[in-house]
Amino acid sequence: MNKKRFFILFLAALVAAFVYAQLYYSAKAADATNISISPLTFDLAGNPGDSLANEFLIRNSGKDSVVVSIETQDFVATGEEGEIDFTDKSTYSLADWIEVDSQKYTLQGGQQKRAKFIVRIPYKAEPGGHYASVYAHISPTVSGAQSGSFVGQKIGSLVLLRVAGKTAEDAKVASFDTAKDSYQSGPVDFDVRIENTGSVHLKPKGIIAVTNIWGKKVADVTVEQKNVLPGAIRHMTAKWENTPRFGKYTATLLSYYGAENKQLTAATTFWIIPWKFILICTTILIVIAALIYMGRRRLKEAGKALLGKKR
Repeated sequence: MNKKRFFILFLAALVAAFVYAQLYYSAKAADATNISISPLTFDLAGNPGDSLANEFLIRNSGKDSVVVSIETQDFVATGEEGEIDFTDKSTYSLADWIEVDSQKYTLQGGQQKRAKFIVRIPYKAEPGGHYASVYAHISPTVSGAQSGSFVGQKIGSLVLLRVAGKTAEDAKVASFDTAKDSYQSGPVDFDVRIENTGSVHLKPKGIIAVTNIWGKKVADVTVEQKNVLPGAIRHMTAKWENTPRFGKYTATLLSYYGAENKQLTAATTFWIIPWKFILICTTILIVIAALIYMGRRRLKEAGKALLGKKR
């Protein structure tokens, strides 16, 4: 074996060993960090001076034991799909009102534990929405840290608190449209974007009435419900499955939100045009017309030939 071939084989073996090691430790890390928490959201309401006791369940579905500590932090909404960012400065702060057990404990593989927390609303709390996350800070045990098989993480629940008093429940439709202007066939996807311009979170209920070109209603489509935080825009969707084959349609959104069931409305139009089906039918008609034309022409020529012979 020459030196060049030996070098190539050595390099290939080195790369294979590296890839195997990465896959092995990634699998161990995924197994070690298989932590879940429920529920994912607490939607609470209370008066100034109230104490609200709650708990959530932490489950370790992996094999390795982990060290758990319960912590809190404020968050703000980012993006339109429910993303959040933790922050220490929030207009709607809540973290300082939440009391948790600060002691660390070990959660063995396959074990679960209920973690309790209390929201103590100050007597001078500002009415409206206040938001924070109560989360489990997961750390490796000594053996996990030494093996390098564990990646630390935070996993928690969102706490949405509504403090009673004079609040502003206001929202508007930022946009309402279909994903495309025209469809060959269903389903038709609707995109709804609701902006919360008030001081407390909202969870609008919405329905979309679809009417045909003659104004007859042909479907009611339910819009998925999602929380919209103050100052944020939230994207929601709806899907019309059993659509007709052809026509122009108008979709009208009717949404309700807040304690007073305030209304939001918007409308959009779209087409359902089965262009492939139309193209096939048109092609068939053209072929039939061409065959008829050619047939008539041949018949005409044959007739002339017969008449000529008779003369």
